Amino acid sequence: MNELQEFDFKGLKVRTQNQNDEVWFCLKDVCKILEISNSRKVVERLNSKGVTTSDTLTKGGIQKLTYINESNLYKVIFQSRKPQAEQFTEWVTSEVLPTLRRTGTYSIQHDPMQALRLMFEATEQIEARVTQLESVQTISQNEYSEIGTRIQKRINNVIKDEGLIVRGNQRRKLFNEFNHEVLLVGGVKHRNQILKKDYYKILDFINDWQPSRATIIGVLGYEQQDFKF
Repeated sequence: MNELQEFDFKGLKVRTQNQNDEVWFCLKDVCKILEISNSRKVVERLNSKGVTTSDTLTKGGIQKLTYINESNLYKVIFQSRKPQAEQFTEWVTSEVLPTLRRTGTYSIQHDPMQALRLMFEATEQIEARVTQLESVQTISQNEYSEIGTRIQKRINNVIKDEGLIVRGNQRRKLFNEFNHEVLLVGGVKHRNQILKKDYYKILDFINDWQPSRATIIGVLGYEQQDFKF
């Protein structure tokens, strides 16, 4: 049976187990400290080789709890934006692991830089995950609205700077034409399909936009000789 040892982090328990000379941390306890509500979703983002379940004696009797290894622990910590995440990392590396090694329940011999290496590896994997998500993640509702606001503002500036006369529904037609060009830049059919990774490219395009001669003639009804650009 795996040896269970319990630690206290600011009044919250952290259960650990020694499995084959490696320390494993109770995921439920870690998530509670980091204020992560759904530990099952956390497991989906971890290395499955560093996740296990173990029968654990609790107040409600024997329960099968999930435990994670040290590498996965750092991955969970780095996913949290709570202020206690940094404090928890410091506590694990300066108190928990040294105690386990000293008492013999965590007897594997570590290079002094092992914890740092594991943290760096976890960080790199999380950054790769973020990059992967950004490649398929679409813009938020706020970003969607911001694009529309920027388009309208740019149209107003162009009309003012170029002294254009816009009548009736011509402004709406100009907006639609501009929005169509934005969609072409994003390579999508609808604005809510714009990828988050293309958001700032779209904003740069909007800031530099000038209506084409075809737009001026076709949308606003100007003749070739009526405009200066």
